[in-house]
Amino acid sequence: MLTLEDYTYFTTTRSLCPACGGLVDAKVVFSKGKVYFLKHCPKDGPSQALVCGDVAWYLDSLTYLKPGTEPKARSVETYAGCPTSCGLCPQHQQHTCVPIIEITDHCDLKCPLCLVKNRDSFFLPFEKFQGIMDTLERCEGSLNLVNLSGGEPTLHPEFRRFVEHLASRKVAKTSVSTNGLGLLKQPDLVDFLKDHGVVVSLQLDGFEPATYKSLRGTDLSADKKRVLDLLIRREAPFSMTVTMVRGVNEAEVPGLLELFFKTDQALSMMFQPCCHTGTGGASFGRDPMDILTIPDVVRLIADGSGGSLKRSDFLPLPCSHPACFALTYLIKLPGGGFTPIPRIFELDDYLDVIKNNALFGMDEGNVGRIKDSIYRLWTASGSIPDRSGALKSIKAILSELNELKSGFSPKAVMSVTEKHVKSIFIHHFMDSHTFDLSRAVKCCQHYPIPDGRPLSRLDRSGTPAPETPGACRLMPACVFNNLCR
Repeated sequence: MLTLEDYTYFTTTRSLCPACGGLVDAKVVFSKGKVYFLKHCPKDGPSQALVCGDVAWYLDSLTYLKPGTEPKARSVETYAGCPTSCGLCPQHQQHTCVPIIEITDHCDLKCPLCLVKNRDSFFLPFEKFQGIMDTLERCEGSLNLVNLSGGEPTLHPEFRRFVEHLASRKVAKTSVSTNGLGLLKQPDLVDFLKDHGVVVSLQLDGFEPATYKSLRGTDLSADKKRVLDLLIRREAPFSMTVTMVRGVNEAEVPGLLELFFKTDQALSMMFQPCCHTGTGGASFGRDPMDILTIPDVVRLIADGSGGSLKRSDFLPLPCSHPACFALTYLIKLPGGGFTPIPRIFELDDYLDVIKNNALFGMDEGNVGRIKDSIYRLWTASGSIPDRSGALKSIKAILSELNELKSGFSPKAVMSVTEKHVKSIFIHHFMDSHTFDLSRAVKCCQHYPIPDGRPLSRLDRSGTPAPETPGACRLMPACVFNNLCR
């Protein structure tokens, strides 16, 4: 245990006891260049956990805090304490950027580190799915992105009906989180998803058999290669979701980046340092004082990119709490290759574009800011890397946007930008060791929970039901993962 002489005290937040799950105070302390939580539970005693591997990154990230956006409506109108009022309650500090809709808890894998609790107990009825979308549109108006998740969502008997329904709603883009095995069994499903503009968010932890045996319980390396071949051959857009575990797959990062940069259909990457919640994750062996955190993954990406990326290309996402995400956007150059957008935009312009939205340039105001940045690029010094190529690429994007006959819409913007822009995200979900209530209240990724579905510990803590008939709760992701499963 760290002693008083070992650390510098910074502040105090609220966290969870890793033994009983109860709310406890957590001292945030600095020791040997890293950030830790020190907790004491009246029932279970002291505990400690690493929360950030770089004090400098942690402190700098706090300067990226931005005001949130008020949702148009909230399902829980009465505040009765945090997090027991979640749903969103009046005290929540951000709207829903990305709803994650769990349409089933059936899965065809038993991953040792699964962060959910798949009990093979439900398929979301279509009528409740419609109700979820009604709530989301009431609270948000329109949605830039909706994610279908599980379990394994492609196992749902009405999966295609759900996708078709989303195409009729105010949704710019749909993504589906999948292990890909269902696509191998139903190759025509790839064409169906492509025809409906769906991005396949493929679980892809690497290429080596040992990686999959450790993280997924079986060797999926050949299956993953077959899924990739299928997606690329059918020219279906996909993203790569990589769970990162210290001592398991750090060496896979260079190969994953190589695939990402050379494949036009690969639109984005999401690196997720392992989160220890759920059936598998909670018992997956690890030392809470020795985990991968966001700045560690930034270093792995920069070192594994062959010089294409620098650590300074990655910035916190101010849309959420800045300790939750790091990201960079990359623009495709006319002669090949990519350059990180943070190198060519003024920092304030860049942050304004992403401050309340995880997707690049998805409203008219943002497009205006991008145009203003182009004018500054014209007069910028020649020291800006790839200035000429970047300028041509951004002008090409704006030219295509100006030619859209349908006028401005998020769906139209996305159809243009995804041809020219790639993104790399790092998202560190919280578990009971790293849970920080100050992060939870700014969460922008929410699980819609239909009225009537049990919420385990939160229900027993007195969470009020939604006050709008037929509405559903919109639960911050890490509150749901830690307190509701």
